Amino acid sequence: MPPPDLGFKPQYKIGDWLVDVQSNTLRNGTQEVSLEPRVMSLLAFLCQHQGQTLSKDILLQGVWGNTHYADSVVARAVSLIRQSLGDTPADSKYIQTIARRGYRLIVDVEQPVDARRNVSDTPGQEDHESASVRRQFRETNVEDTVAPLPVTPAVDRRMFDIFGKRLMLALVAVTLSVTAFMFLIRTQDDHALEGQTRLSSERISTIAMMPFSIETAPESLRYLADSLQEDIVIQLSRHQTTQLIQLPATVTDGQKAGLALQASAVLSGSVDLSEQSITVHLVLQGLEDTEWYWKQSFTESIESIQQLRNRIVDALLVAGHPGEKHTESLAHGTRAVDPVAYQMYLEARWHSRQRSYAAMERGESLFRQLTISHPEFAAGHAGLALSYIVRVSYFNDDPDEGYARADVAATEALRLDPHGAYALTAKAQVLFHRDWDFDAAAAYLLQAIEASPGSIDARQYLAELYSATGQHALALTVIDDALERQPYSLLLMGVKGILLCGSGNYRATIEQMEKLERYGPSFNWQYRYWGYAYERLGEPVQAALARTIRDRSKMLDSERDAFVEQMHQTNGQAYWQWRESQQTDDPPRHTGIFFFSHAEMLALNGQLDEAMVWLEKTLQRRGQVFLLLRISPALDAIRERSDYQRLLALHGVPIHQPGEQLETIVETRSR
Repeated sequence: MPPPDLGFKPQYKIGDWLVDVQSNTLRNGTQEVSLEPRVMSLLAFLCQHQGQTLSKDILLQGVWGNTHYADSVVARAVSLIRQSLGDTPADSKYIQTIARRGYRLIVDVEQPVDARRNVSDTPGQEDHESASVRRQFRETNVEDTVAPLPVTPAVDRRMFDIFGKRLMLALVAVTLSVTAFMFLIRTQDDHALEGQTRLSSERISTIAMMPFSIETAPESLRYLADSLQEDIVIQLSRHQTTQLIQLPATVTDGQKAGLALQASAVLSGSVDLSEQSITVHLVLQGLEDTEWYWKQSFTESIESIQQLRNRIVDALLVAGHPGEKHTESLAHGTRAVDPVAYQMYLEARWHSRQRSYAAMERGESLFRQLTISHPEFAAGHAGLALSYIVRVSYFNDDPDEGYARADVAATEALRLDPHGAYALTAKAQVLFHRDWDFDAAAAYLLQAIEASPGSIDARQYLAELYSATGQHALALTVIDDALERQPYSLLLMGVKGILLCGSGNYRATIEQMEKLERYGPSFNWQYRYWGYAYERLGEPVQAALARTIRDRSKMLDSERDAFVEQMHQTNGQAYWQWRESQQTDDPPRHTGIFFFSHAEMLALNGQLDEAMVWLEKTLQRRGQVFLLLRISPALDAIRERSDYQRLLALHGVPIHQPGEQLETIVETRSR
């Protein structure tokens, strides 16, 4: 149903932005942003009432009309407007959140001269629904609206005694009955859900899930919104009946994305956080008619995040399977943990997933604290094990010491929770990175996927393991399965590009890396494999340009043009001299990837014996170097050398040429 016509002017000027209501666009110079019709209607309504604090009820009635929606749709629309304008709740320049009251447009509103005409054809004509809403803002004289009490004639005292007392007793009885009835309903389920339901008669098998918007939250607790949403997806996946597909923050039109993914419905929500409590407002909508199926609000104390998660999972499963009876909590069986430990775990996991050294340090520190304060919590030990592996792989930690610590932590996690997906994954990573025991690592990862089918990490690592052992078709099948669950994951997109490169499908590798580059912030290793693919296709200039996309974005226009011209003139060979000059300015990093890059440059310069020395250092750090060893064109000159073959055999490296396919090493089960 299209948004109601509220009789708004077609254009407004707010700050540097021109708001064009008729085309649903925002313009700021050459920049143009499209908004959903409802979102634009909300922004126009705020412009109409600039400076006024509007409650969510007022905004729902003024923009969404008489159709019933949860107020979380308002929160989502405000969040999208802020995102489009570059505004934030903490430092608002456009829309201010007034705690427990609503929203207020605080920027000045202007109308261009050519826009000062009402949309209505008849001067002075006003949409009836808009007029009724605006009347709510007018101050009302109480004396004018309260009718005078009627004058009651005198009655016989005895008649009052007879009928009055009976009437009072009847009223008391009715009141007690209603109170008892409401109490009975309330206590039938300790987790009674607040909200309304208009469920479809058909099953909802797949739900596209928008990121939760954060309405109010202390800065120290904002991580809970993302962490809670991730845990909801993981827990729901255990049942394998209703699948949630997480959409990234870059997606603003959940309906369009859901249709593209062939989902059954779209779930949107907002979170209100305080130091004491957390409230999640959710709306489940259809994709064809956009009508809501279900809307609920869930509130728990901040110490009961795990209970809140289980309530939401239960509600989603019931919504997805109308008419089916559920005699117990559908989240039953998930291990309850100390609430303080669980909250610390969510924070540690959130930090460990951020792409910065400081965040990873913070995550590792929290995991270490967690294992000390709650030594019985298996997930704390598993998270610590994975943190140690990351430090060895990407930073300067000693590999022997780091992997030994990781093994101790992973073993303890498995002792505490032998069937836990997180513990199984941690143990598999130790076997994969340190021991190169691929059969055992694959077995653990398959167990992790069986325990938690929504475990994207386990699927990613399993795909990388299959590729490392030359099982490229199987690797691509596993990563595609992970992408079906998280189709917008930048990490999974990049991993698929690596796997395509390892399989010898270089043109598909280039297409995958180009797709990843369009979606958002990318990874350093993305450009390496992108360059490898172009080199294998005999396009050295394009290889050099692909490798330097991020570096060239930091150059001045004149520097960038000169660099590109130099690459063309030297057929891409100048790239290697440029890269070497860049590395000499930086302090050496004792990581496997640094050692390998140095070996590549030595091999290209014909210093093959020196290159072998640095390859030995690379292999001593273990980790995942298999694809680099097989794919890098720089090593073509030494791959047939007997000392190179002996070096790989000494360290237990599987020796396959690019694109070679081996027999599977373990039996895989489709999930």
